[in-house]
Amino acid sequence: YVGGVVGHSFGSTVTNCYNTGTVSGNYEVGGVVGRGCDGRVTSCYNTGAVSGNYAVGGVVGWNNGGVINCYNTGAVSGNSVGGVVGLNEGGVINCYNTGAVSGTGDSVGAVGSNTAYYSTVTSCYYDNTVYTEADTTDGVTGMATANFAVESSFSGWDFDSVWKMSASLGRPILTAIPEPEPNNDFNIKYVDGKAVVTVPKDDTYTIIFASYDNG
Repeated sequence: YVGGVVGHSFGSTVTNCYNTGTVSGNYEVGGVVGRGCDGRVTSCYNTGAVSGNYAVGGVVGWNNGGVINCYNTGAVSGNSVGGVVGLNEGGVINCYNTGAVSGTGDSVGAVGSNTAYYSTVTSCYYDNTVYTEADTTDGVTGMATANFAVESSFSGWDFDSVWKMSASLGRPILTAIPEPEPNNDFNIKYVDGKAVVTVPKDDTYTIIFASYDNG
């Protein structure tokens, strides 16, 4: 069992955790938790790439408990994979995936295959412009990227205390552990008679300097 935060969680609650690094393994691999058994994973997210051979999920590889208020934006690949959960034998509630999902077996957008008759999925979403195959799991809805920026797209979600909408990211983030948002500040200041310009990372600007006489 391999997870970005916890490999095997048995009867425990994993909350307010996140992973941004690459996670890879063999069986039951998750961005946050590899194997979640008889416990809960709540208010967690993953942005790193996750890969494995079986039961691979953006947040949890194999779930036999509850995965609540979690999301994934990283690429997920392997056999029997899901953007949030790889194999689900529990409950998945109020989660979303915007990362690419690829693989063989039960490869789906938001949640992997429900392998038990008591498995449930409620109010989960995935970006169907990134993952274009239909996810027919009950409780899972595919929607366009633009809809992720609209609170009303997420039925029953708590945007008062659990979630908040990020205008710069164009999707919900968690209030308890807010994902860093892009810095859009453009600053210019003078130090020892020289202009020092600070621009946001990965953005491109054209800067024209002109001389002047302030005397």
